[in-house]
Amino acid sequence: MVDDNLVGTRPEHIARAKDLFRALVTADLRKEWVAQATINFADDEELLTLAARAGCAGVFIGFESPTLEGLTEIGKRFNLLRGRNLAASVARIQRHHILVVGSFIIGLDVDTAGIGVRTAEAARQYGVDLLNALFLTPLPGTRLWDQMTTEGRLLLDDFPQDWQYYTLTYPVARYKHLSVEQTIAEMQACDRRFYALPRTLGRVWRSVWQRRQPLINLFGSLSFRRNMELNRMACARLSLTCAERRAARESRISVSPAA
Repeated sequence: MVDDNLVGTRPEHIARAKDLFRALVTADLRKEWVAQATINFADDEELLTLAARAGCAGVFIGFESPTLEGLTEIGKRFNLLRGRNLAASVARIQRHHILVVGSFIIGLDVDTAGIGVRTAEAARQYGVDLLNALFLTPLPGTRLWDQMTTEGRLLLDDFPQDWQYYTLTYPVARYKHLSVEQTIAEMQACDRRFYALPRTLGRVWRSVWQRRQPLINLFGSLSFRRNMELNRMACARLSLTCAERRAARESRISVSPAA
């Protein structure tokens, strides 16, 4: 699988992105758009200027983990560059009036109790406008899928019924240090901390003051806050489903062949 990274990672990718942005500027479509990119998007001032002129209103960037161990586990090499200051990188993007949505993963092998709060605090320190935290999800065709299948770590493997949970918004695997209930609790702690009303209002106000897409920030924040409750209820139903399946398995095991 390959992320839909608009600007790419190599010099020829960056050059092509600049050509695309110049063409958009020339076409004068008067369209605002958002894209996904890696943090190296912040490293080229001409690229940022052209993106803003071409209508870029926001960028979705994968920070993935607040810890060095987590970044090493998933090989996020651009975030591991020596001397990389993630907060400074985010600020460079925002100076062009572009919102930054930070994405993080919960459920890595190195994640332990407290990872939810650490993730929310990292997002706050980096200065992102919105936070999108997701559960580590093994998807078919990936190395992670092969690894977790081999290790018997798929929590939800009743297919095709269980495909409905493979949306990155449910804990579908057996994580190394966290039970399914603990993983859900960490996600909820992350969202509650980052989207606490005073913090949310502070970020929206800064986007107004800095003329950085305040309406998108406001409605995005309200949407994430609303989804917190929807996700809580959905994960509660999932926990019940998992508990029922565990009970059914234990019941089958406890029944002797003679019975």
